[in-house]
Amino acid sequence: MRDPTPLAHEVASAMLLQAERHDEAIAEAKRAIASDPNDADGYVALAAALSFSGRASEALDQVERAMRLNPHYPPHYLYHLGLAQFGMKRLDEAARSLERAIALNRDDYWSQRLLLATYGLLGRRVDAAKLFDAIKRNEAAGGLAQYDPLTIRASSYWYPFANRPDAEQFAEGLRKAGVPE
Repeated sequence: MRDPTPLAHEVASAMLLQAERHDEAIAEAKRAIASDPNDADGYVALAAALSFSGRASEALDQVERAMRLNPHYPPHYLYHLGLAQFGMKRLDEAARSLERAIALNRDDYWSQRLLLATYGLLGRRVDAAKLFDAIKRNEAAGGLAQYDPLTIRASSYWYPFANRPDAEQFAEGLRKAGVPE
């Protein structure tokens, strides 16, 4: 029997993270890195697990390492950069990273919602209102609203913060951006 690929460990890490099994998610991401230290995606998987585990500064180191390993990184690396910056309360930097991610992929669900929360916390009401309207238009056009409505409760489900203050910061940002409960 073959050893699992780095991708298998990365997927397992993401699944464990969504199940709020943060320590196991970190361990799986570390296995991905151990099986191929040159695979930048393993470091991004670790960054995700660390960010949602309340270890944002460590996450920032990992995503920056991934970006050095793959200087032609995909847009979702910028989401993970913004997520780590958000966790460190470096909100202006997080907004810039997330705006860049969305500029490269305008349908980036994860970056949109995190940017909406960031705008809310920064008091950037006009930017929040524009983004909120764009998300609602995209949802209506694609029919997502019935499956995953833009509400604080629905959005929070997809952001499995281990620490209550991190989850509350995200929810408060969405609330300030005008997202309904």
